[in-house]
Amino acid sequence: MKSQPLADHPLGEKDNMSGNVKTFIGEIVSTKMKNTVVVKIDSVRTSRLYRKKYTVSKSINAHSDNDSLVVGDKVSIESVRPISKTKSFKVVGKVAQ
Repeated sequence: MKSQPLADHPLGEKDNMSGNVKTFIGEIVSTKMKNTVVVKIDSVRTSRLYRKKYTVSKSINAHSDNDSLVVGDKVSIESVRPISKTKSFKVVGKVAQ
C-alpha cells in the first residue's frame, strides 16, 4: 500500500493525524505574568442521577507572545510540548465575539 503525502491527507498536519493535539476556546482571566496568560475553560456536564446540567471551570496557563491580549478576550488554545512546569498550551489566536 502506498502512503499518501502529508499535504494530500484529509487531516493535514502530522500532529492532527496522531490525535494528540487538543484545542479549547476560553476566556482570559489574567495577564500578569510575562509571556503567559491564564485561560478559563467552561464545560457543561450532566448529573447522572438528577439529569441536571452544571458548569465546570478549569484554569489553564498558556504561552502567549502577543502582548495585545487583555482580560476578557476569547482565545483559542492548543496543546504543545511542555514549555515549563505549568505551561503545556499555547494561544493560537483571538476568537471573534
